[in-house]
Amino acid sequence: MDVRQQYVGSSGVVDEDAVIARARDVLVEWFELPTRDAEVILRTWSRRSGIPLRTVAVALSSDIYEGTPSGCTPKVLRQLEQCLRELSCSR
Repeated sequence: MDVRQQYVGSSGVVDEDAVIARARDVLVEWFELPTRDAEVILRTWSRRSGIPLRTVAVALSSDIYEGTPSGCTPKVLRQLEQCLRELSCSR
């Protein structure tokens, strides 16, 4: 199953809030962050990289956390991995 389909609502549209919440929860689990801080970090990564927030969230929760390819480009994954390294070093 395409991982993005996990977040498709009854209208057939991807529920962006659910995707972002899942990625936020990954950061909360890994780095023991407050929920609000994790969401701010995701939005900051998106803004700085120019990658849509939903793409960042899917890449983090699917490709990196679950190990399930989501179709994100290697460039997106490398940028996200660098953001995770920087976050890890800053804690």
